Amino acid sequence: MATNILTPSIVESVDALASTATTYTLAVGQTAQGVLSSYSDQDWYRVNLTAGQVYSFAVIGTGSTPLTDTYLYLENASGVQLASNNDGGPHASSIITYTALTSGTYYLNIANNWTVSGQYGAGQYGLSVTTGTKPNFDFSMSAGAVDARSSWANSTGTTGSTVITYGFRDTAATYTEPGSNIASFIRLTSAEISAVNLALKLWSDVAGIQFVQVNPGGYTNNATILLGNYSDSADGAGAFALYPGSTVASSSSGDVWLNTANSISQTNANVGTYTFQTILHELGHAKVCRIPVTITPHQV
Repeated sequence: MATNILTPSIVESVDALASTATTYTLAVGQTAQGVLSSYSDQDWYRVNLTAGQVYSFAVIGTGSTPLTDTYLYLENASGVQLASNNDGGPHASSIITYTALTSGTYYLNIANNWTVSGQYGAGQYGLSVTTGTKPNFDFSMSAGAVDARSSWANSTGTTGSTVITYGFRDTAATYTEPGSNIASFIRLTSAEISAVNLALKLWSDVAGIQFVQVNPGGYTNNATILLGNYSDSADGAGAFALYPGSTVASSSSGDVWLNTANSISQTNANVGTYTFQTILHELGHAKVCRIPVTITPHQV
């Protein structure tokens, strides 16, 4: 069953029980939306798995009051913990990849990482179950991966519209990124550049940021946001971006890297393609994303 890209398949209308008595069942390929009402609240979802199949489970804070620090547990039919994860994915999301040893009923337990009462004790989350090693984020979960607590407006100390320069990297970066061989730098192609320009216009329409290109029609190393390709088949990410921060051109803050060895096309980046969706997604990211994530394509 395909994930609904606009709304979750299941919305927690009555508090999910924190035990195998939960009334919520999540099918493979579906997403759920729920709320932890306090730091000690836990929500359980039943899921049926098939022996030998690899599954990925993901939970992330969503909405205007997101669960800030998620914890995800996988339990067996008796409620015994089989696996757990905290902050293994983008923006404090938690991700588990698991190969089912037996066919039958399992349980996903969504919890708060905070063990004492505090300001981060409650919030909304999105949960997904999919086959394979790449977790699936629906529309609201993808939005949750964009860090609203770090912005160019905050980093520049201004309010209202913020002007940020961007450009297409001319030569390899002088910095390194753990886990990604960005020394294998490749300039963006005209197809990728067109996609970036469109994606930034879309972000500008909703984010109150004015993006100004440095050296239009050419390449540069002198812009706040610099974009480049790299080719690293050993890197599990299709792309990654870095937090907003310093606007100094030499800083890595806001830079975006597209991995041509992992599904990024240098010739076809039209709206609706994986490449365009990835560019749009990464330009909205505020943090390096090391987990390869499948995002269901949608019309822009």
